Formats: sequence, C-alpha cells, structure tokens
Amino acid sequence: MEFSQEFDVRTDAPAKKVYPTILPGNYVAEIVSETTKPTKSGTGEYLELTLEIAQGQFAGQKIFDRLNLRNPSAQATAIARETLQAICDAVGVARPKSSADLLDRMVGVTLVNESYNGKVYARIKSYHAVAPKKPTVGDELDGMPF
Repeated sequence: MEFSQEFDVRTDAPAKKVYPTILPGNYVAEIVSETTKPTKSGTGEYLELTLEIAQGQFAGQKIFDRLNLRNPSAQATAIARETLQAICDAVGVARPKSSADLLDRMVGVTLVNESYNGKVYARIKSYHAVAPKKPTVGDELDGMPF
C-alpha cells in the first residue's frame, strides 16, 4: 500500500489513548464479548472473555480473562473449569449451552495487579455475584401505567 505524500503521522494520526492501570480492588463489570481461540502451541483452545468495568473511576476500561478449557495440561483445564463455574454462579447461569449465554451479564470481579515485561496489568483474581441494587424513593413507581 502506498501512502500519499501529504500524510504525516506526527500531525495526521490521532493520538493513541492511554488508559491508567486499573487499581486492585472489587469492581462491577459486564461481560461484553467471548471468543474461542487456539493456544499458541496449537494443542488446545481457550475461551477469551472481555469484560468492561461498569462504574467508578475506571468505568469503560476493558479487562480480559482466558480460560484454557481444552488443553493438554489437566491442571490448566481444572483451573479453567473452576473459574467458569465461579462465573456461572456469579451471573446466575447454572447450565450455559454456550459461552454466549454469559454475554451482557453483570458480574463482580476482584482485581490484582501483576507485572509482565516491565508493564503492570490488572488480572482477575476472582468472580462474585453483584449485590442487587437497593431500592430508592420512586422505585416503587416503576412499572406503573402512568
């Protein structure tokens, strides 16, 4: 592909948005996408879940989890199954037919920070159910025909 002479990356390309590292703690997130991908070695598959933080200072930032559901390592698949069970319990889906059944559901996550190649990343440590919203004045009017 050839570029026009008028293109100058210093002035024409938009600046890449830099997100701050998400601090460790508990967050409410929505499961926004799921994709099955082959492992780097090609000997298995993992389920990659993308979650978006729903509230607070980091609202809108995405976090990812990879579950090695098909892997030669029995330990990797056991960890993935335990994590999937925790996610299903947290979102109230006892028997999902596919990973798509987890989409658009709210879940509580506990995040920790880890370093990799000199960069700090947020990693999901655990999943939990989101506490139901406490009713506020006026909620009793929801669903009223007037």
